[in-house]
Amino acid sequence: MAAVFIGALTLLTYLVLHVWPWGLIVSDGETQAVFVDLVKVSLAVSGGMGAAVALVVAYRRQKHLEVDDAGKRSRYAGAAQQLGDPQAAVRMAGAYAMAHLADEWPEQRQQCVDVLCAYLRLPWVVDDPASVEPTSVTVQRAHPITDGGQHTETRAYNVLPGEREVRRTLTRIITDHLRDKPAVSWAELRLDLDGATLIDADFSHARLGVGSSMRHTHFVGHADFGGATFSGFAGFTEATFTGDAVFYGAKFSGYAVFDGARFSGDAGFTGAIFSGGATLFDGARFSGRAGFTEAIFSGRAGFTEAKFSGPAVFDGAKFSGPAVFDGAAFTEYAHLTGAAFTEYAGFTEAAFTGTAGFTEAAFTGTAVFTGAAFTGTAVFTEATFTERSVWRRARLPSREVFDACQRPPTPEALDEAIFEDEQPRPTED
Repeated sequence: MAAVFIGALTLLTYLVLHVWPWGLIVSDGETQAVFVDLVKVSLAVSGGMGAAVALVVAYRRQKHLEVDDAGKRSRYAGAAQQLGDPQAAVRMAGAYAMAHLADEWPEQRQQCVDVLCAYLRLPWVVDDPASVEPTSVTVQRAHPITDGGQHTETRAYNVLPGEREVRRTLTRIITDHLRDKPAVSWAELRLDLDGATLIDADFSHARLGVGSSMRHTHFVGHADFGGATFSGFAGFTEATFTGDAVFYGAKFSGYAVFDGARFSGDAGFTGAIFSGGATLFDGARFSGRAGFTEAIFSGRAGFTEAKFSGPAVFDGAKFSGPAVFDGAAFTEYAHLTGAAFTEYAGFTEAAFTGTAGFTEAAFTGTAVFTGAAFTGTAVFTEATFTERSVWRRARLPSREVFDACQRPPTPEALDEAIFEDEQPRPTED
C-alpha cells in the first residue's frame, strides 16, 4: 500500500506540476496547495487499488478453500468406502486415511471420528481375544410394542475376515490421539462407543473430555484405563469386561456410571478419584477381585444391589458423600479397613457371607445396617461410630464383635439387632 501511494503521488505531481515532489520544498503557496490535493488523490487511488487487491486475494482464497474442501470430501468418501472393503488390509488403510483426514480437517473432525466409532459399533461378538474368529454374528434386540410388551428381533450378520486386527487397529488409532501431546488431540471430541466391541483396549493415561459413552460396550481381553482422565460424562452402563479391567489412578470429574456393568476378571479401581456429582455401580457384577483401595468418592457412591463374587477391597477408601450399599452381596471377604464414611453410609439388607472387615473404619455420619446379614466373621476392631447408627433386624454373630470398637454403636441401637448366639436353639424331641 505504501509503495502504491508513493508511486501515485510521484507520477501525479510530475504530470500536473511538471516537477518532482522533492522539488516542492522551495515552491510557492499555490503550488503547495495543489500538491496537498494531489496527496489526497493519491491516497484515494492507493486505497482503491488496495481494496481491489484485497478483493482479488479474498476471491483466490475462497476458491482455494472450495477446491481444498472438495478434495477433502472426496478423500472422506474414499476412506469410508475402504472401511467397507472385504479385504482386511484395505479396511485398515481406510481407518488410517480417515484418521489423517480428521487431523487435517478441524471443521469435520468430529464427523470423521464418528465414522471410526460407528465401525466399532458394528455387530461382532467374541469373548476371548485368542479364540477363533466368528464368520457370522446373531444379534437380538428387544423393541417395545403398543400393548406394553416387547418384540424380540433377531438378525444374522456375516463377519468379514481379519476383523479382529481391524478393530485392534481402529482402537489403537483412537487411543493414540487421546494421550498426552499427540500431534493432533481428539481429547475434546465426543466418543460414542455404545455397544462397540473393543479388543485389548488400552486407554491408559488417555484424556477423554466432552463425554465418553461406552454403554453396553463389550471389552474383550484386557481393558486398561489406568491413569485416564474423564473430564466429562463417563458412561459404562451394562458394559461387559471379559478380562481384567484396570482403572488404577483414573480421574472422573463428571458423572461416572457403571450401572449393571459385568466384570468377569479383576476390577481394579485402586487410587481412582471420583469427584463428579455421582458414581454409580448399582447392580454391577464383580466375578473377580474388586479393588477400590484408597479410592476417593466426593459425591454419591452407589453400589445398590451390586454383587461381589470375589474379594471386595475398599481399604482406605474415602466417601465424602452418601455411600449406598443397600442390597449388596459380598460372597467372599469384604475388607473396608480404614474406610472413612463422612456422610451417610447405607448397608440396608446387605449380605456378608465371608469375612466382613471394618477394622478402623470411621462412620462420621449416620450408618444404617437395617436388615444386614453377617453370616461369616464380622470384624469391627477400632471402628468408630460417631453419629447415629441403625441395626434394626441386622443379623450378627454376637455382641462381642463390637467389644474392640474405638467408639461402638449405642446399646440402644444394638438392642434392635439380632445376635445368633442369643437365639434359642430348637429343642430335640
